[in-house]
Order: sequence, then structure tokens, then C-alpha cells
Amino acid sequence: MIMVCPATGYEALSFAIRKNSYKMAEKILKQPDALLIDDKWTDYILLIKALQRGCKQITRLLLKNGCRVNKPIKTNFFHTPLYYAVKLKDTQLVELLLSKGALINDKDFNKETPLSLALEKKCYKIVDVLLSKYLNQAIDLTSPSHDDYIAFNAACRRNNKHVVESFLKQEISNNMYLNYESKDEYNDTPLHIAVKYQNLEVIDVLLKYGANANAVNKKEQTPLHLAYYMKEKYPLEKYYKIIDIILSKLKNTNVNPIDNFRLSHFHIACTRNHLDTVKHFLLCKVDINSSTSFDSPTCSGYLPLHFAIENGQKKIIEFLLSQNANTLIKNKEGNTSLHFAFKFFYLDSNLIDLILSKDISKCTNPVNNYGLSHFHIACTTNNIVAIEKFLENEASVFTPVNFNSPICPGYTPLHFAVTFNRSTTAKILLQRNADSNMKEANGFTALHLACQQDAKKIHTILRNSINVSNTYGKINFERAYKESPIKVLDLIAKQTEQVDILDLLLQYKSNVNSQDNSGKTPLFYACDIDDQTFKNEFGNHKTQTLHSVLNQFYIKRNKIIDILLKYKANVNIYDFNSITVLHYIVDINKFFGDDKKTEVVKVLLNKGADVNARTKTGLTPLHIALKKGFIDLVEIFLKYNIDPNIVEYENLYTPLHLATMNDLLAPKSEEIISALLTKGADVDMKQIDGKTPLHIAASTRYTTNRLVTLLKVECDIDCQDKRGKTALHMACLNRNADNVQNLLNHGADINITDTFGKTAFFYFYEFQYDVLDSRVHVYNFHQIYYIFKNHIRRLRVIGFYVSWENMSYYMKLKDLHKQQVVNSDEDDFLMQLENEVQKMKSIKINSYSSLYDILFKDSNEMTLYIKNDKLKNILESSDFKSEFAQYSYLLKLQFEKGLRRSELLKPAKDSLEFILLISLPDACSERIFRYLSNRNLKDLIKSRTLTIKD
Repeated sequence: MIMVCPATGYEALSFAIRKNSYKMAEKILKQPDALLIDDKWTDYILLIKALQRGCKQITRLLLKNGCRVNKPIKTNFFHTPLYYAVKLKDTQLVELLLSKGALINDKDFNKETPLSLALEKKCYKIVDVLLSKYLNQAIDLTSPSHDDYIAFNAACRRNNKHVVESFLKQEISNNMYLNYESKDEYNDTPLHIAVKYQNLEVIDVLLKYGANANAVNKKEQTPLHLAYYMKEKYPLEKYYKIIDIILSKLKNTNVNPIDNFRLSHFHIACTRNHLDTVKHFLLCKVDINSSTSFDSPTCSGYLPLHFAIENGQKKIIEFLLSQNANTLIKNKEGNTSLHFAFKFFYLDSNLIDLILSKDISKCTNPVNNYGLSHFHIACTTNNIVAIEKFLENEASVFTPVNFNSPICPGYTPLHFAVTFNRSTTAKILLQRNADSNMKEANGFTALHLACQQDAKKIHTILRNSINVSNTYGKINFERAYKESPIKVLDLIAKQTEQVDILDLLLQYKSNVNSQDNSGKTPLFYACDIDDQTFKNEFGNHKTQTLHSVLNQFYIKRNKIIDILLKYKANVNIYDFNSITVLHYIVDINKFFGDDKKTEVVKVLLNKGADVNARTKTGLTPLHIALKKGFIDLVEIFLKYNIDPNIVEYENLYTPLHLATMNDLLAPKSEEIISALLTKGADVDMKQIDGKTPLHIAASTRYTTNRLVTLLKVECDIDCQDKRGKTALHMACLNRNADNVQNLLNHGADINITDTFGKTAFFYFYEFQYDVLDSRVHVYNFHQIYYIFKNHIRRLRVIGFYVSWENMSYYMKLKDLHKQQVVNSDEDDFLMQLENEVQKMKSIKINSYSSLYDILFKDSNEMTLYIKNDKLKNILESSDFKSEFAQYSYLLKLQFEKGLRRSELLKPAKDSLEFILLISLPDACSERIFRYLSNRNLKDLIKSRTLTIKD
């Protein structure tokens, strides 16, 4: 046991602190009088040492043992304990010191308080803890110190309205400029600070206690200026609240502070719906046309009218116009009030007309820095008086907006009239020789724009159909439609300006096949409808209202397409991405599915659209429709003269590959596959990895009839992909018992190995480990095992070859299966097989062959036996399947093999004679054909067809 005398307690604890050893300090402090609380402030010095070295646990131990936290006599060598705790950024330690009575304004050494340090270190949790002490510590504010102002400032920053109000109740100055940081050059008042930090509650309190909203900082900014400039940093809702709170306090003020960029309170009042405040400013003789500086970073050269328009304040706009605000003065970018109205209120023709009416008598046509003129904007309206006045003053119908303009680049007056469906205006311009084939920045002629059912046109039609005056903001179309659906649909139908303009342009020789910068003609755009506007108006739900309204737009679209086709629109033009209009329509896949798309496709096909047109990646419209699962379009294409064997270039997919793999076609997959096969689709064509449609159909993990549909036609059932896998490999890999059974029943060879030397049976055999580990898919496992077991036994009984590898897997799985399932029927099955074999051997087909011998004939030999009446009668007998339950499928496969071969021999002989230009005896051709497979014979037949075509 260590004995610690008073003289050594300090040294022992100092040593423990140097070693940061909590256990040592704890052991020492258990000794009597280890911690001296004397007039030399030994305890205090130890506490400082512990804090300086960051020994937080020892610090807590010292405080627990009664260390003092405040020293009345200051020193030039140490900070206070509270200061060090703040420096360590330890909120809990700060709270502990405060609970022990640490003074928040106590300071030492460099005269910096803990609160100042917390602000500097941005330890805002600690700031809040320290501020909370101002509510329960007596602070004399009769002569407030710099430290008190720092605390007041911090409370304003931290939105601590209770502390702020506590200071204000003790009559601290509400409008003193606070320089709590040396880096702060702006000399802000508490209200500036509260605004800067978006502290609504503190702003309310400060204004309630008489904060001067007109006080300016060194940048000549009032709190209102500061709030305006921080718009991008605030959430909009909070920004508007701050502006509105301050403006409400200024509605009776007689001053209009202006900052260094000449932004005034009057300008800012015009951004909000404070009409009384705006009126009061004008009563105080504020200049209605005063502008901000061109050097302003956010609003260079803005007039009050600019501010009102940019912020959508219609009441303020109308009032300013009624007070003769100048509409022709430009801002730095050359924009007048009309330019702003067009930018922010382009759908509100009433507002644009109101501003235009102020300009008509002045015979001017202001143009902004991007070439957008008042005449251009007038052409978006039906204000014929204004348009005629501009034309009288020699406004040009040819002058476009600059091509670098952010708004309507390259637009001529005719482009504007067409975009906004102003048929009367368009007619006036065309009568003045406007060129209908001039192109804007995207290469659009007026005809391109006339064909587009874009957001502007759709939104305008919807608004007009419910008889609302154009206002800034969203309309409730759904509600209006429910109140009078027939009237609304009738109003939509009566808005024929778009169709009228289209007809008008074509009468004035607009090029119906003009291509834009992407190579698209007007017909491309006529076939599409922008769905984003419908989404905005109706939400993400396909309601009956939406269907009714969309139908009206589809009717309009059909009219537009009919007009274009009447004027000989080319339906087979490729755009610059090698896409025809047929590809374009099929590829449209927007949120609101276009169920009328099939009608457009039929019209185009009947007008000669090439159903086999290919993109630069080799895709036909049929490929795209199959990829996207558009069943209706697929069915239409199949009725036309499609080439079912066109291969796309990326993956070498044919339509049959896509029809087999796409589950979206599932309801009609088999029908589509059958139709493609009827059209001549090659069932054995390979995609880039060597897989045929049969591989794909065999790869599904769930049962479909796609595989069966393919197996009904002659296909290479044992075709191998680039990795050597057959369809049977794929079925085993995907554990699909039905596919395995179907493939084996159609003669799939179980002995074929892939590039890894594995048979299909191996991939099923490998599955045993999944079954043993997790017992998943146990049913599938046993089902496929029985299929293979029975198939192998059938083959072995009749003497067919089964590879050593397959027998090895079979025997191993047999042992595993015995552990899982007890089955006593194996001997019965074997006996049934042997009985059927004996029965087949006993039935003579002719003098040389029995029914059993048929199993071993090749396809050339079977062409002779398909004419054998006895064999045909056996196969067609009603009890054939029951008599030969195990081998009937093999006998039928042999017969079908002969039939397929026989069907090819005659056309193959004709083709060979055609190519050789000689007649061949049957015996000669048969001799030759023995060396050719069915695939070779098909190619021979195809070669004659191709030669005739050439």
C-alpha cells in the first residue's frame, strides 16, 4: 500500500496526469488528504493540468473530489477550466463544469471567454449550452461589456429567442453594431445577424423590441437587402417569410434605403404581394422607374417592374403599369418589361397584351442582347393591332433571334406565331412573304413546330378548354373537367388552330420533308405527344379524365399526320441516327402508354413505310416492338411482309430470339413464335454467343409453352453454343423439369459434352450440393432425377449408348436418392421395358425389319419406311401409346425424322438439277443426298430461290 503524505500528493497526482493514468489517479485520491484545497490553489492547478493534457477522465475524477472551477485571482499563464473544456470540444465536460459553478464570462490569460472560443471553433452545441446559462445566471447589463454583446450576438445566431428576449428585457441595445469576430467586416446589427442565419423567431423578437429594419452595415445593406441577396441560400418558404416579416414593418416608413448596387426597399417590396407597401413608397415620391446598378450580381439594371414580373406578382405589375411605369427601359441584358413578361408569363397573353398596349403608340421595337424583339413577342399573341403597327414601322418578318439566345434561339416571327398556335398572326406573316422554310437553332422549320404537341400547346389548350383567364401558376383541370366534362372536351375539340396553321404552311410551300439538326422531318414530331404536361396536370394516375382528354389530342394528331401524308410526306426517311419514323413511334415508351400508337403504325404501313427498315445497329421496328413487349404492334407487323430472319448487329438477335426471351410477351408468346415460324423464321439461327431460340426457351426456370412450340418444327435439338452447351444443358442448369422432359422426349442427346467436357447431366448432378446444404427445390431435384433415371434405363435396355460420365453421375445420384426417398418400383419398371422390347421384336414390319429395328434406322432409311402401311397403322392405332408406353415416343421420332427428310428430297433434287443444268436419276441424287444433312438440303433449296431472285 502506497502512503501519500500531503507534501507528495500534488506530485503524485501530477505524475498520474502526465501519464494520463486514470487508475493511478483514482488510487491516489483514495488516500486521505491526497487532494489539497489550499490557498495556493493546488487543486485548481491540477485541474488545469489535466485539462491542458486532455485527460478527460482524470478531470471528471478531480471534479468529483471537489476541485474548484473558478479562481478569483487571475493569471497570465492559464486559461480557465471552462475555456479548456471548450477547447477540447467536450459538451458533457462543459456541462459538468457549469454544474459545478463555472462562470461563463470568466476569463484568463488572453481575455477570451469560453463562449468566444466555442463560436470560433463552431462548436454550436457548446454555444447553446453556454447560452442557456444566461437564463439562470445573474448578468448585470446596466453597463454591458463586450462579452455580453458577444453572448447577445451568439443568441441571435443560434435562434435562441429566450436568451435574446432576456437581454432585450434588460435593455441591451437592439441596434448596436456587433463586431464579435475580427474577420467580420460588415458591422452587422443583431437583426442583420438573425436574417443572415434565417432565424425567424429571433427576427420576430428583435422587431417586436424595436429593431431598426433600415439600419445599414458597411456594405450599405439593411437586413432586408441582406435577406434578398441570400435568396439562393434559403429554402424558398423561409426566404419569403423573412422578406414578408420585414416588409410588414416597413409599410409606413418614409425612407427607402439603397445599397451599393442601388437595390432599394421599394425594389424588394415589388417582389412580394405587398401592394399597400408599394403604394406607400410611391406616395413618398419614390421613383417608379429607378433601376439597380448594372454591376449588381443578381439583378443588374432591374426596374421595379422587372422585379414584379420576375417574381410573378400580377397585382403589383398591374398597379405599376397603371402608374405609367416605363416598359421600354432595358436592364443590363437589354430586357425590357415585355421581355421579362415573355420569359416568366409566356402563357399569359393577357399580360403581354397589357404591356404591348403601352408601347403601340411609341413606334419602337426594343431588342435585347440576344436579338429578341418586341415584334417577336407580339407574334405570340393575337394582338393584330400591335403586329400591324410593328409591320408599318418596318419590323422584319425574316429577322431571327440570335442562335445563342437562352430563349427561342433562332426563332423568326413565324416560328413564334406557330409555336403559340396564332393562326391569324401566321397568316399575316406569310402574306408578308415570311419564309416558312427558315430554320431555328435546332433546325426546326415552322412546319416542325406546327406538328409538335408540346408542353406550351397542350397547356394552352387545357387552360382555354376550362375558360380560365391565364394566370401565373397551376390550374385545377381535373376539378373543372368533373364539373362539365362534355363542355371541356368540346372546347378542346374546337381549338383547331394547330391544324389550321399546318394546312396554311403547306399551302405556302413549306417543305414537308425538311430535316432538322437530328435529321427528323415534321412527320416524326407529329407522331409524338409530350406526356410530361399531362403528368404535371393529372399526376401519376391513368384516370378516366386523362383517357378522355388524351383521346382528343390523339384525334388531333391523326389529323396532322393525314395532312402531312396528303402533301406526300416521306414515310421512309432516315434521321441522322438511322431511324425511320416507324422506328421512332415503336420506341416511344412514356409514362402514359399511347394505346392509339397502333393506329398510326397502320396508317404509315399502308402508305408504304418499310417494315424491314434497319437502324445502324440493325434493328427493325419488329425488333424494337419485341424488345419492349408491345404485343399489339408485333401483331400488326406480322401481318405485313416482314423478313423474320433479319439479324441486329450487337447481339445477332433475330425476331425469334427476342420473341422467345421477352417475358413481357408472355400472354401471347406462343402465338408470336408460331407466326414468326410460319413467316419462315429460321429456328436454328444463332445469336452472338451461339445460342439458338431453343437454348433461350430451355433457359427459363418456370414452365412455358415456348419450348414446345419450337420443338414442333424441325430444329437442331442438339445445337451447341460457343461454350458447347445444348438446350438440354440449359434446362439442367435452370432445374426446369418440364423442359428436360420435353427435350428428352424429342430426342435430345444426353451424351454431348460442352467445352468443359461436361454433359447436361453433370449440371443437374452438381445441384445435389444445394439440395443437401439448404434443402431448396427438393421436389425439382427428385423429379429431374426420375426423368434422367428412366431415360437412361430406357436407352440401356435397347442398347443405345450412354457415356461413362453420365453413368457415373447416375450411380452417385442413385445412392443419394436412396438416402432421401425409398422407392420399390424399380424392378417393375425394368420388367416393363424388357416386355416392350420383346413385343417390338416380335412385330415384323417387312421381311427384313421388326418394329424394334426401326429404332436404329437413320433418316435416309426412314424415308423408305414412312410408306410402310403396317408401320403407319401401328403408329396411328388408338392403343399404340398404351402398348408401348416407354418407347412410343422414340418410334414416333423415327417416323417424323423420315417424314422431314422425305419432304426435302424432291425440292432439293430440283434445286441441284437447276444449278447443274442437268437431269439426274433418282438413284444418283439419293446417293448424293446420303452425305448431306437436313440443314444442307435446306441451304441447297434456298440457294435456288436466291438465284432466281438475282
